[in-house]
Amino acid sequence: MNESVALLLIEDNPGDARLIREFLKEIRNPVIQFNTTHCLQGGIEYMHQNKTDIVLLDMFLPDSSGLDTFIKTRECKPNLPIIVLTGLDDEEMAMESVKRGAQDYLLKGKINPETLKRAIRYALERSRILQLLIEKEKKIVQSEKITALVTLLSGMAHNFNNPLCIAGGVIYQLKSDKNITDSHKKMIEQVETQLARISKIVHTLDDLTSQMAARDDIISLDDMVLSAISDAGRFAVGKKVVDIQVDLQCKQTIRGNAMEVRQALANLLTNAVEAIVQDGVVRIRTYALEKGCVLEITDNGKGISNEILKNIYDPFFTTKEGAAAIGLGLSVAQRIVERHGGTIEIQSEKNQGTRVTVFFPKPAGIRNI
Repeated sequence: MNESVALLLIEDNPGDARLIREFLKEIRNPVIQFNTTHCLQGGIEYMHQNKTDIVLLDMFLPDSSGLDTFIKTRECKPNLPIIVLTGLDDEEMAMESVKRGAQDYLLKGKINPETLKRAIRYALERSRILQLLIEKEKKIVQSEKITALVTLLSGMAHNFNNPLCIAGGVIYQLKSDKNITDSHKKMIEQVETQLARISKIVHTLDDLTSQMAARDDIISLDDMVLSAISDAGRFAVGKKVVDIQVDLQCKQTIRGNAMEVRQALANLLTNAVEAIVQDGVVRIRTYALEKGCVLEITDNGKGISNEILKNIYDPFFTTKEGAAAIGLGLSVAQRIVERHGGTIEIQSEKNQGTRVTVFFPKPAGIRNI
């Protein structure tokens, strides 16, 4: 990350502002181009008129105080990464701002050039990933519409087939009646012709849905991971917060059903998040091999003992007391991955975390990007 970053510092305390500016000057990667305003209204006006990549925001300003300061800034620029600055006594309020969308918070008494640099880099990267998720979500809507159409058409075909069979049987019985008049026979033949037309339409729908459902796509694994992160949620359950670290380096495609692959990855990510007992980290990494793509999902959660690991793919097995079966999501993921010619490998030790490695083969005739 060598490009310059346009940073806005909104801070009314001259001493704090001066200290943070000195720290910003020491940061070389990325190069920080910064401006300072002393009130929220001035900051909002500046953001409307100037390019701003990130904001350092004091929660208590002359014209705004507390959580409202963050909320008003967020309303002004919903997609802009915000790092909240707060004192030791206001940490709970800062954490609430993170739950509402702030990228991070820093305690004023503990800021130094290194923590400030790291917070800025992480905030920018998380914001970039979020924007990618939004863009990829839009692209996949069309695929979801097709899937919904397949389900609808398949249901229609099934629902029409049963009454058509019954109607066909009734027509056959009527035609077999020796006492039927010629006029009635002609009417029955007309009904039979129309039933045949309906039957042909139903069979056409049935064939179409089969072709659509079986169609394979050329898929970017990195794109699927971003979509799966969205499906797996915000990675916060109750009071625990899970830090998601993403390193997507697989510039290679795979072949398969995009919706199925996305579901498999979402199941694996959800399991990783749920394995975290308190605050923890899930690392997601992709990279390319000559023969295909690899996804690694590593968590620092409670881990799995060797005895339990032997049963992990059982659809109704669970390591969580009173929880849904972890094996169900994992079993589904395994079937999907194997259906795409891939493999899943799980390495884990109790209280040492878990690593899930997924391999998808490169389709024939497809070169690395």
